[in-house]
Amino acid sequence: MHLPANGSAPVLPAKTRERPVEYRRVGLVPEEAATRTGITLDALDAVANADGNPAVTLAGRHPHARCGQAIQQRADVLRGAALGMSLADAARTAGGAAATVIAWSANDARFKAVLDAVGGLVGSNTAKQVVA
Repeated sequence: MHLPANGSAPVLPAKTRERPVEYRRVGLVPEEAATRTGITLDALDAVANADGNPAVTLAGRHPHARCGQAIQQRADVLRGAALGMSLADAARTAGGAAATVIAWSANDARFKAVLDAVGGLVGSNTAKQVVA
């Protein structure tokens, strides 16, 4: 395994990348698949973030599972805001923190626009106060 100096994901030879996939196919848990491959689960996770094939080996997750979870959390925050919750309460209900919602609003113009629209619909300027 090669660890790049720039902090990016470890680079595994192609044969090594395929081993965890094969081990998972025969029913080994991700930890055992990583151990038998000769890498740590953290290294496998880092590689999986950069390469979809090993990502599938981790607990049967799809390579884009984390993305899907983030989308679900955003939807849950918007649902909470639509119900009149404060952003902090909506974020907590969605399994996150208000700081995360603020970051989403700062980095995702579509999310911010929808959050502002939801705030306008419920007559609450809580969302506008937090993300302005």
